[in-house]
Amino acid sequence: MLLDARATSSGSGRAATLWFRLLDNTFRHVVWFLLPIVAFTVLGVMQAGKPLELYRSSATLSAISNPLLPSQQAAGTGSQFFESPASTTSRIINERLRTDSFVVRVLDEAGLGGPLDAGALPLETVREHVWARENGNSILQVSAEWDDPTTARQLVLATISQYEAFLNERLASDALESESFYRERLDELVVERDAALDALETYVTSLEPLREGEERSIAEQFELAQLTDEVDALDERVAAAEDEIERSRLIQVQQASEVGRSFTVIDQPTEPSAPQSALVQRVVTVVMYAMLGTLVSIAAIGITTLVQQSVVSARDLIEVDGIDLVATVPVLPATVMGAAATKRRRWRGRRT
Repeated sequence: MLLDARATSSGSGRAATLWFRLLDNTFRHVVWFLLPIVAFTVLGVMQAGKPLELYRSSATLSAISNPLLPSQQAAGTGSQFFESPASTTSRIINERLRTDSFVVRVLDEAGLGGPLDAGALPLETVREHVWARENGNSILQVSAEWDDPTTARQLVLATISQYEAFLNERLASDALESESFYRERLDELVVERDAALDALETYVTSLEPLREGEERSIAEQFELAQLTDEVDALDERVAAAEDEIERSRLIQVQQASEVGRSFTVIDQPTEPSAPQSALVQRVVTVVMYAMLGTLVSIAAIGITTLVQQSVVSARDLIEVDGIDLVATVPVLPATVMGAAATKRRRWRGRRT
């Protein structure tokens, strides 16, 4: 028996000892370990009993293409995985909703700029209740949940509008920069041309009138030609700048037309008449609290088992140096002990 007991001091024996202590600790104090589970479950039920009623409004969009990405003919033909227009559009909308500037513009258009400026409306709250989701290769939905049906609808409309504005800005950014550059250049050229005209008029006014048959001197003719050529050159540069501005505007119109063709609102968002069902939310809340209580109980079992120093089984004595385990005495139930004592008393009575 001693050899068998010492054999259990190996790695597998220690693991078995640990599991035995865990089970023994669990069943000895099962009521205490169940308390966190029950407490957290009751707390979850209380939290689930007062859910916030939210109204959901959705708009259905048809995405034919996405102008921000190159067109893909078939899956696997490009260097990237094939992504449907609906998937691309919904992904970009969700990505824009993670940026503060986009969310702020959405809130301003939806009429929530006041609460935002007052600090009563965190941006994270909006991000949790506004989203886009694909529903096929070319169909997607933009949805919003709010405690007011009108606000839910306005959030959906504002999200779609700001996404369209983002596409216009992104696609026409080069054209806008070009137009801005040539507008500034045009203002400079107009000033230079007006100065050249003033110089020409001033010089012509300063000349002496000619008599009949008389011609200007070579110096005067040269100066007049030089001033006139300068005015003509500036006129051409002004006209070229104006042409570039018109060209930039045309590009912007074309890009806006491309944005308009990339997606279409099939079903406009409406004001919901009833809030969303909170049954799923309640169940999830209760389950999450119950899981949290279970984790607390598991942690308590593990910690109390590790810090416990009492001897629970014969295996615990093996790890103590200087102690040889020869045999173990089983714990007899009280009924067995009582029956043995009765037999002994009867045997003693017969002898006497």
